[in-house]
Amino acid sequence: MRRFITILLAAIGLSHAAETLRISAVVDPDSPDAKPMTCKFPDGERSVWVSNNAIITEKDVKIAHPDVGREKAIAVSLTEKGTAAMIAATTPMRPGFDRMAIIVEGKLHAAPVISSVPLGASFIIEGLTEYDDRQLANLIRVMMGQAPLEAQEAAPNPPPAEPKRVPYTEEEIKAIKQQRERMGIYQLDRLPDQAELDKTLRQGMTADEVIAIFGKPSRHNRKPDRTDFYLEYEIAPERRPDKPAGTMAPESFKVEFRDGKAASWHFSLWSGAPRELKNENSATGMLKGTFPAIDLADEDVNFVAWIEGIRIPDLNQPVSQNDLAALLVMLGMPIDANKHDTIRADCDVLRILAKYVPEVAKLTAAAKDGKISLPDLRAVVTPFMIGKTPIPDPKPSAER
Repeated sequence: MRRFITILLAAIGLSHAAETLRISAVVDPDSPDAKPMTCKFPDGERSVWVSNNAIITEKDVKIAHPDVGREKAIAVSLTEKGTAAMIAATTPMRPGFDRMAIIVEGKLHAAPVISSVPLGASFIIEGLTEYDDRQLANLIRVMMGQAPLEAQEAAPNPPPAEPKRVPYTEEEIKAIKQQRERMGIYQLDRLPDQAELDKTLRQGMTADEVIAIFGKPSRHNRKPDRTDFYLEYEIAPERRPDKPAGTMAPESFKVEFRDGKAASWHFSLWSGAPRELKNENSATGMLKGTFPAIDLADEDVNFVAWIEGIRIPDLNQPVSQNDLAALLVMLGMPIDANKHDTIRADCDVLRILAKYVPEVAKLTAAAKDGKISLPDLRAVVTPFMIGKTPIPDPKPSAER
């Protein structure tokens, strides 16, 4: 999956610099190639030192286009050369500490902290609020090496604004949790800090003792014949604490066992992801179905058999956008590619998705011998998972 960096830009004017887009590294003041530039931060303007050496410019842009779902935003994909330069420059950077300098038309408009490394082929520039539609279209054209619009040419229609995002209610969070646990997915409502872990856990505890405290793990590799294993616990995405943009925070912790006894524990995943929100007025998932008994935390789980075993008795029941999102994400799991290379096209999950998602309907209609290849399935599902393709809204009925 491609890595994405969201670049939040402040107000941008229309100067005419030699470079339309430039991304450089923020460096120490004593670096030989550093120069000071002023940037707006939430707490006011201040100077940062920016490398004179560009990592990429608009010459490295392969494709630039309005980002669907974000107002006044540009999605950028880099050339092979630009991607290699971005990877090489960001690989040695420190996530949660080092910054990039985003310069548009000669002005430094953001210096975001890098949340993960390396950065790759694609990123999004958003917050271009002072560009009107025509100016934004011309900026994209210049990035693509094209001439600006002629005076008589109309600007293309802007992409639709992203729906307002709001927190889930407590009742919705509880319903989501229950639905996940029916599917064998277990997540914490709150992640303990290091002091709490050190106070709660002790060396020599058994796995059952740890599970009695924290519940079933989100992931594990525990087996009856295995004495060295781990239990990992992650926080539910809609329960993430609020944090400033660019701030890294722990998302899960792992307890390591040696000879069947707890030996160590540590935070295992850090992320800059914000709390997961929902589209305002969207319905919470309430899809009625039965799920086979399976431990989705087990690293050796057979996802193909599990998905094929899901039963949705009424394929005409009302569904919500969240239902479709959950099913698409389910199909995007690492479904046992080394044990299976196909999945049944007539399983209930694919049948109900085919009713609302044209890409899935096309895939099932073209199935050979009633089977769909997993690579073909992932190619269809991935754009929905990374937000490139919006999930259809089936507009649930009033009874829902």
